[in-house]
Amino acid sequence: MSKMRRKEAEPTVAKRTSQPWIKADVRQWKPEVEGTYNIDILPYTNPSCEDGSVFVRRVFNVHRNIGINNASFVCPRCVGKQCPVCDYLDGLYEDYDKNATEIKSIKKRKQTAYNIINPSNPNEVVVFAFSAFNFSDTLDKEIGKQKAVFDARGEEPEFNKSNLYYYEVTEEGRTVQARFCEAVLGKQAFLQADRVDFVPRQSLEGSDLLSQVYNLDDIFNVPTTKEITAMMNASDDAEDVVEAVVVEQKEDAEDDTDAPWVTGSDAEVVAEEKTSTEEAEKDVCPFGHKFGEDNDSCSDCDDCDKKVWKRCFNAN
Repeated sequence: MSKMRRKEAEPTVAKRTSQPWIKADVRQWKPEVEGTYNIDILPYTNPSCEDGSVFVRRVFNVHRNIGINNASFVCPRCVGKQCPVCDYLDGLYEDYDKNATEIKSIKKRKQTAYNIINPSNPNEVVVFAFSAFNFSDTLDKEIGKQKAVFDARGEEPEFNKSNLYYYEVTEEGRTVQARFCEAVLGKQAFLQADRVDFVPRQSLEGSDLLSQVYNLDDIFNVPTTKEITAMMNASDDAEDVVEAVVVEQKEDAEDDTDAPWVTGSDAEVVAEEKTSTEEAEKDVCPFGHKFGEDNDSCSDCDDCDKKVWKRCFNAN
């Protein structure tokens, strides 16, 4: 594929509007200003899972800065489909040193989506979709610290002895109290959770809120291969230049139920193409992070050996 056409990014400031890659009829929330927010995370079920599994969050990836119009959209690989950008990236990785700048600009960025009670309206459920680096990583680290205490004792965490089951709708559930502060990376400002605490909450059993939760596997606008290719190849004078965003996936598109869902200990759903487990286990992050999971979510990633980084990326 020829080099993708794109223009230089302009200086930006924090943009905290609703995510365009989520369907228009999905109510959304995200923090608008610095401060501490009480976030009540609610579990959901996916009707396609016959075993009745309960899930807490949906991990997905986003591509940005695609083509001359700097388009952004959900990576189709998250729903088990082909992604022309990822295919293009596979070629760029063959000479990482030469293509490092472009790779870092358009590579997939990990995000997480949750069903939460609207912090501004306790009678409404909304979707909180945010950069994993700026929220869920902080939540996971705090959960990891608490789990380590029980592991050190050789004990299994129990509802009434930990905050690990924060998403429970019983009285054992917890409100996630997250403090968001403004951070700056390069020319871009954004909000980032730098502290997470857990606060007891009343039982939500029988609450009407539980009937409002979204199936987080069905909230995304996913562009087709043809639409992505048009974004990648758009030019300034093209009559049909594709403006930023995304096109809702058509109902008659190929079935996406074969996406490789993986259920974790916190009932997280991960929809990513992964390398084989045996191959992934051979690698260890040289900086002590989770190989195949924390790719490009840590500051150390920029200093990682390019071959190790690529294997970690492919395992993600």
